[in-house]
Amino acid sequence: GNPQDLFHALNNPHLELNFKIDKFAIPLLFEEMKLEKCELEKNLNESEIAASVGYLTAIAAISQAVDRGDEVAVWNSLNSNQIHLEGLRPHCRRRYLSALVTALQVKIREQCACPLLTLEDIRDTIDMVNMKDDDNEELVTVINGINKAVSEEDAEALTSWLKNSCLKIS
Repeated sequence: GNPQDLFHALNNPHLELNFKIDKFAIPLLFEEMKLEKCELEKNLNESEIAASVGYLTAIAAISQAVDRGDEVAVWNSLNSNQIHLEGLRPHCRRRYLSALVTALQVKIREQCACPLLTLEDIRDTIDMVNMKDDDNEELVTVINGINKAVSEEDAEALTSWLKNSCLKIS
């Protein structure tokens, strides 16, 4: 089949899914459910389909919010109970959006089979932002230490702070 066939099948009233299938999510549903079927080496049953659709629709909602540039919707979608993302930092909300916009643009530019962000794409992006945030926190600590050493005229502490590798000076 193809994504359009999946859309029609998921909207079949006999399937009795209790939620609306958004066309925006279909490319992600198609690719991920195809992978799931291959991994399980069998056809998906009704409960597996319902679980996958709910979960993948929540993931697709992130791409949709990113596509709109809606920071609040992105943050709310990232915090969805259906997805269970860990390590989200409220003060990084804007950086998450910016990095996710870039990741989504790359997928579109490279004409990937699925033009939406997968959970793996989203996790990798969040991890990258968090690592940069950790580096920034260390740099702020070092700069504060340098300023304190200068104001206290503590040459030994100043020398120690200036040797910190995060300053990238030799």
